[in-house]
Amino acid sequence: MEVALCVTSQALGAAARRWVEQSLELVSTGQRRGEVREGLLDGVALTVFAPLHGYVGLAVSGVPLPATDERGLDDVIASIIRACRPD
Repeated sequence: MEVALCVTSQALGAAARRWVEQSLELVSTGQRRGEVREGLLDGVALTVFAPLHGYVGLAVSGVPLPATDERGLDDVIASIIRACRPD
């Protein structure tokens, strides 16, 4: 069991690193195109991914989410877009 958990943890860590790398590239591309506000890549990316990470954490832990079609995710995404759009 311990070996399987270790392999799973390593695979999960590798997948998380790939996701972060791809996400940073998406934000960087958006900045180059003028679709995402200027600023330090890490800071802008944090503005995008912290709310999503928090939302997912709430969802998987069983916290009741708003009873909307998208379960409140549409409001989270709208907030992220407002925070990251160019001035």
